[in-house]
Amino acid sequence: MVTSNSGYLEDANIKDGGYSSSVLAINALNGSIIWQFQDIKHDIWDLDVVGPPILLDIELNKKIVPSIIALTKSGKTLYLNRLSGKPIFPISFTKTTEPEFENKNISRKQLKILKPEPFADTFFNIQKDVTKISDDKKNYVLYKLRNVRNGELLPTSIKYDVAMFGLHGGAEWPGGALSRDKKILIIPSNKYPWILRKNYFDKNENEILNLSKRNQIYMNKCIYCHGADLRGAHLSETQGDYYFPSLIGISHKRSNDYLNSVEEFKKNHLYISDAKTIDTKQFKKILSKVNYGSSKLESGPYNNFIRWIDKLRRINKNDSKKIISNVGQEDLSNLSKFFTNVDQEVWRNQNNATEAFWQLVLDQSRLPGSQPPWGFLTAISLDDGKTLWKQPFGYAYDSINKKYYDGDMNFGGVMTLGSDIFFANGTRDSNVYAYDIHNGKKIWEEKMPAAGSAPPMTYMYKGCQYIVFTATGNRYIGDNKKSDSILSYKLKGC
Repeated sequence: MVTSNSGYLEDANIKDGGYSSSVLAINALNGSIIWQFQDIKHDIWDLDVVGPPILLDIELNKKIVPSIIALTKSGKTLYLNRLSGKPIFPISFTKTTEPEFENKNISRKQLKILKPEPFADTFFNIQKDVTKISDDKKNYVLYKLRNVRNGELLPTSIKYDVAMFGLHGGAEWPGGALSRDKKILIIPSNKYPWILRKNYFDKNENEILNLSKRNQIYMNKCIYCHGADLRGAHLSETQGDYYFPSLIGISHKRSNDYLNSVEEFKKNHLYISDAKTIDTKQFKKILSKVNYGSSKLESGPYNNFIRWIDKLRRINKNDSKKIISNVGQEDLSNLSKFFTNVDQEVWRNQNNATEAFWQLVLDQSRLPGSQPPWGFLTAISLDDGKTLWKQPFGYAYDSINKKYYDGDMNFGGVMTLGSDIFFANGTRDSNVYAYDIHNGKKIWEEKMPAAGSAPPMTYMYKGCQYIVFTATGNRYIGDNKKSDSILSYKLKGC
């Protein structure tokens, strides 16, 4: 079996992460662990081992070796002896780029696999990987990433933001598929960036609410975005992609000169007008998913959405521009003292706590903030671990530039056949595809009512082989069509 991570972007205080992000062999008779192979130690990034493991028997040094393959969000193929858990090819370990972790319990040594060759990676290089579709999009994405520290597998921190690939893969839950001779592995994968943030919040906000209500400048110019509790808010990519940082602890993170600088204030509110009111249809759709009658709000990033969604209706694009333009030096001096007093109150009462969360990095037309392609199909030889071919999967449409780009996010899956053809689906274009397994050449495609939401299936009936797709739509941003369709295809001459 394969496992997920043990905590939510913050350490769950389990030595080496316990059994998280691993492949496990379990004794079916008594439940004991026979062996464990761990991909990520202390997975605080949501880099699960994903998909159903694939079992196969291979010939190695003229001996048949019972093997297992598991795929990871970090882009590794875990190719193991299924009796011992030992890798088929040699492995090594590498250290993360961060010399000082805030949590000393987290290991800096991480697994490095060169064979089979990685089909994806997690390192997002701000200098090289940011979108170049247009200067406007590039500048917008760089603004979002202005507090990011470049590095590989950096933990979330109060001091900086983290940007990386991999939270939706690499590989995802559908996994991969083998060729009929079990020598070629086909893997669908994603590659688009996420930003991981950590903020302070107040565990007992009653005093903060009283303080903020007594500060007229904060109530008139800050509360709509950052809240009466100063906690800010964010929405996921499927809900709106908005982010307003918590102001709790800002006097600890920023100097007094910085907080009093009108120039810095303007820089940090450069794109505030993009945090406009959600249109009525979208607001009702989001609101319908929120249960206000549930138990009292507890700390956690998802509950910020409930606190904040009502406030979003009160401000629009023109209001936000006007408010920001009218903030002056006297206002900032007042607010700086206010933030300092708030932080002194929170820390004196030992109510300071942290929460970490992620968001997909999107541009203005809600395309990923990295350079395309954003999705791939990869074929790997299991004889020598080398990549046979890799190509973009599906296509995405840019509503601003009116252009199509090859390679998009995907959550469907692949299925191989005995004829050395494989089928793939699950991209936002709602297409189903057939490819030649040896060279990746596209043989056939057809539009479905919605995106495929699971790997294809096949069955035989009266001597004919049928291919079945569940075209129900998926967890996509943008034009996410939904359907209840199940489609079945067969050869024309059948």
